[in-house]
Amino acid sequence: MLVANEADLPQTQALILLSRNMKIHEWRIAGNAVPTQSTLTWVYGPNPYLSTFFRFNTRDEFDYIRSIFADLKICKLNEKHLKRVR
Repeated sequence: MLVANEADLPQTQALILLSRNMKIHEWRIAGNAVPTQSTLTWVYGPNPYLSTFFRFNTRDEFDYIRSIFADLKICKLNEKHLKRVR
């Protein structure tokens, strides 16, 4: 946690970004544990955003997780970013 009292340093200007990285080791799909090597990064600051690097074994897994994220209003996963891993 970062804490600052701006009144103590009036001439100092700083941009502070906080982020939280989460490793996802498994998806829970229709009640079943499915292994994955995915990450989710939350970035907080003046322009907050969410960054994802998700891996799916099948298109059905992608569709299931996309619907869950949409229902929770976390983010919209776009299929145009899908790339086949060889």
